Amino acid sequence: MFHVFFSEGGIFFVDNIWLYGNIAISDIERFIMKTAKTRKRLRLSAADYRARAGVANALANANRLMIVEALARGEMCVCEMVELLGCDQSTVSKHLAVLKNAGLVEDRREGQWSYYRLACPCLNDLFRCIEGVISAKFRRESGRARGLG
Repeated sequence: MFHVFFSEGGIFFVDNIWLYGNIAISDIERFIMKTAKTRKRLRLSAADYRARAGVANALANANRLMIVEALARGEMCVCEMVELLGCDQSTVSKHLAVLKNAGLVEDRREGQWSYYRLACPCLNDLFRCIEGVISAKFRRESGRARGLG
């Protein structure tokens, strides 16, 4: 569903996009139809893509990637992650909170200790995919470098 709002001075707001100028109603209708056709190519809603972006943002940090990779081998105590990363406990806890809020890790308490594990083991597949992208990029770039020399 599209929401169209008209204002004085030829400014229109159509489904989160501002349009300016002398725009005929038929132009707005064409714009709406084109946008609707484009959106049909996407299989998820905008909210679903925002949720994906939230997970990707949680992984967009080298320390958090190291934590996730370490947890792929099994549950770990926060103190082990402090040693692994060489960061203070509060920094590690902040990284773990980001990962937990994104749904990537789960925790349990045992006395004064907190233990974390991956919530989704499929992250290993994601890392393999990312490494494939990096390898392919490296091969393309080294191929171009050989072609120039």
